[in-house]
Amino acid sequence: MKVAILGAGPGGYVAALRAANLGLDVTLIEKEHLGGACLNWGCIPTKTFYHTAKVLEEVRGAAEIANGQMLQVDFDKLQEKQESVVRQLVGGVESLLQAAGVKVVKGAGILAPGGVSVGGEVIAADKVIIATGASPLTILGIKPDGKQVFTAREIWQLEALPESMVVLGGGVIGVEFATIFSSLGTKVTIVEREKSILPQFAPQAARQAAKRLQDRGVEILTNTTVTGYREQDAALIAGDVEIKGDVLLVALGNKANTVGLGLEENGVSLNQRGEIVVGEDFETTKEGVYAIGDVTDKVYKLAHAASHAGVFVAEKLAGLTPHYSDELVPRTVFASPEIAEVGVLEGKKSRFPFSANGRALASGEATGFVEVYGDGDRVNGVLIVGPDACELINLAGSLLASGGSRDHLAKAILSHPSFGEALFEAGLGLYGSAVHMIKR
Repeated sequence: MKVAILGAGPGGYVAALRAANLGLDVTLIEKEHLGGACLNWGCIPTKTFYHTAKVLEEVRGAAEIANGQMLQVDFDKLQEKQESVVRQLVGGVESLLQAAGVKVVKGAGILAPGGVSVGGEVIAADKVIIATGASPLTILGIKPDGKQVFTAREIWQLEALPESMVVLGGGVIGVEFATIFSSLGTKVTIVEREKSILPQFAPQAARQAAKRLQDRGVEILTNTTVTGYREQDAALIAGDVEIKGDVLLVALGNKANTVGLGLEENGVSLNQRGEIVVGEDFETTKEGVYAIGDVTDKVYKLAHAASHAGVFVAEKLAGLTPHYSDELVPRTVFASPEIAEVGVLEGKKSRFPFSANGRALASGEATGFVEVYGDGDRVNGVLIVGPDACELINLAGSLLASGGSRDHLAKAILSHPSFGEALFEAGLGLYGSAVHMIKR
């Protein structure tokens, strides 16, 4: 079977690798860089910056180490570090594709009868997977210039750490960049039209994130609708108020990359937001054409969701019986404290605070909690706010994937002291079996 894949981001290249390893004849088409937005401009460079910011905050908070000293980051070296990490990972993806026998074609692909057209030449394919991702959304004619106005894609062009920054959007992207740059020493202002930042997360988690940002000096303007934009100095206008910083970062989310792909002309339907409509098996309205990742109408636009969807489609095309569930997709915010959730936050709730966890106290990161939700003998979902939440949520996801029962919780033996103990104490608390919780 010949498979053509449009887009080499975390959905496309993973689908290509899995399909090739299962014996399918795979051609991967990419007009820019292997790894897509996630590897080149999103997840990886962001987390490189985040790690440095986190280390800075930890050392500043350790009086026995910092001893009142002013700690600063070398911005040039930080930029060099993230560029090096990206290069290494892009090279790794290239090597994996080559070793798997995937044919990589550089160019802009267009869906065509019988396959995909690149530069006027049709690459024949029995099945097509569209994984073209999404691009940053802007409003009011705001145009990123890589000097004063940025999106998450251009921000890596910064030549020096700005003294002040306005972040338009208080969702995941905006909060992560506000966390990073405020830690590095930039005065940050978040502008959000909703009544709170992180409106897609549980209110108790959003409140923790807002408090920590404000403690760091971040100004958060919620219930603020931007009605105008002044290009000369990149100022935002909200009613009678002007909001201006040395740089403006537009963090309003993304829009699906579906324009110019020949989709509707070839029977692939889009919704009102321009996203590809897919079924539970990721097949579009055109038989034999699939779509995965941020380009689809799936609820979670996340790199790991795209990768898992890529594996799902590859295995389905190879005749296997794969599994995919939106409920098992972890949702994370690399902020301070970190926020992560998985499953459905419904049912009876049990909470365990990190202030009662030995590892958290020893690490000076005792802010936050773990909440486990369940019905009867089953865990429905987990919310973690606190240290290493974005790592711990993988443990919670594995618990749910394996059935999420009381029996699974009771049999597990965790190392001590560890942050993970808080997760299992909260889980066992659903059934009155927790040891380090007062029974009520």
